[in-house]
Order: sequence, then structure tokens, then C-alpha cells
Amino acid sequence: MMKRKTGVGIILLNSKKEVLLMLRDNIASIPYPDCWDLPGGHPEGEETPEECIRREMMEEMELELGDIHFFKKYIWPDFDEYIFWKFIELEPEKITLHEGQKVSYFSFNDIKEMKLAFFYNHLFPEFYNSIKKDINSE
Repeated sequence: MMKRKTGVGIILLNSKKEVLLMLRDNIASIPYPDCWDLPGGHPEGEETPEECIRREMMEEMELELGDIHFFKKYIWPDFDEYIFWKFIELEPEKITLHEGQKVSYFSFNDIKEMKLAFFYNHLFPEFYNSIKKDINSE
């Protein structure tokens, strides 16, 4: 039996309850070129999803995550995905990006109107509802 592909993503929230999204490179050979996406990637070797997201954030943004929270494992049609989240204050213009065109914060309302990469449009309503109590206590 072939092992299903695995993806890992992270929702980075600031104190204004905005989410940091990454604009994917505009390269025709990648999935969802020029679309907004969650930062993340794919495990290498025997890496756990948490090890993967920590490595990817160092590689893509030179970002040390510290404490993170596991949100949910999604079973999408063609891969499994582990989603983490964290409250963190970042200045997008000061992030050293090694992948993607840029990063920017977006409000929940902005995100509802956007066409995101992969299946992320389905993820956000569930994420917001599930962590409302955590968000309101911050």
C-alpha cells in the first residue's frame, strides 16, 4: 500500500486576531501558483508533523516557533494534513522570506472573501469557531 502524502501547516495569529498568510511563488509548475497559503510544507524522512513545521518555518522565514498548539488532522482527497496554530506578533516587512513572494496579515473577514491555496477555505470557519474561547481570552 502506498503511503499517503502528508502536509503540515500553521496558522499564525497576531493580537488583532489576524492570520499571517504567504503568497505562493508565481511558478506554473507548483500547485496554486500566485495564491495565498498557510506557511508549511511536507515532512522529510521520519520527521513528525511538529518537527516538520518547526523546520519549515526556520527554512522559509527564519522563524523559531517556541510553543505551538495542534489544531487538527484533515484527511483531504489526495493528502493528509496536520494543522498547528500559535499567537505570535510578527512584522511581515521584517521577515526574511526564502520561499513565496511575500507574507501579510489578513482578518477573518478578509479571508472569507479570498480564494486560498489547497483546501484552506474549508479550514478557517472551523478553526475560528473552535478557538473562539482561546482567542477571546488572549
